[in-house]
Amino acid sequence: MQSKLRLATYHEVAQVIVDQKISNNVTASISLQTTSIQEFQIPHELDAKIRNSTDIVGIIITNENQCVLGIHDQICVMINTKRESSKGGIIEAQDKAREIGDRYIDDINSAFSLNTKFHSVFIHYEDSSNEALETSGQVSGAGTISTVYTAQVQSTDYMFNKISATLMPAQIRSMGGFFEVAQKLAKDDNSRMTFTILPREHDYVMRAQGI
Repeated sequence: MQSKLRLATYHEVAQVIVDQKISNNVTASISLQTTSIQEFQIPHELDAKIRNSTDIVGIIITNENQCVLGIHDQICVMINTKRESSKGGIIEAQDKAREIGDRYIDDINSAFSLNTKFHSVFIHYEDSSNEALETSGQVSGAGTISTVYTAQVQSTDYMFNKISATLMPAQIRSMGGFFEVAQKLAKDDNSRMTFTILPREHDYVMRAQGI
């Protein structure tokens, strides 16, 4: 199912998955996606930094239980770059990724009222994080390096409302639709949310997803 407001770049998508083979569980998710900074209003300073960089392939903010191996019950900010396999070894790749991440994290913390601190640099050798977070393989798939910053976990209800109030104009938040459904899903104790920024050549794909 897909609901579209009268905004050509904004899309709301609802998905229901029924696992009949293993657990017979039903999982519902809502995705709110745009390519316009008028609809997801990230601060101009952060917007300019991302647009002027060729290093970043994705920024992920999530309270998913394990954003990368070894992190539990934390909010994660993952600043992702592509590893150039022909240049240097693992330590050099990690150092470069940390250096890039540190340029952005203060702006991200400020934009989303977070207080994350550096945790680790994680090199993705497979797509497990991509599958868990349901993000594009370009964001967190094999060959990607995540510089990970963490903070104390927040409930999905609190996190969704805080991020949506920061990002989305009142026009979107007041029009009902799947946004309203997402608010209700966020109140479930087992729900999780992920917000991603995926830079492209001339714009972004920005996506808020709750499960």
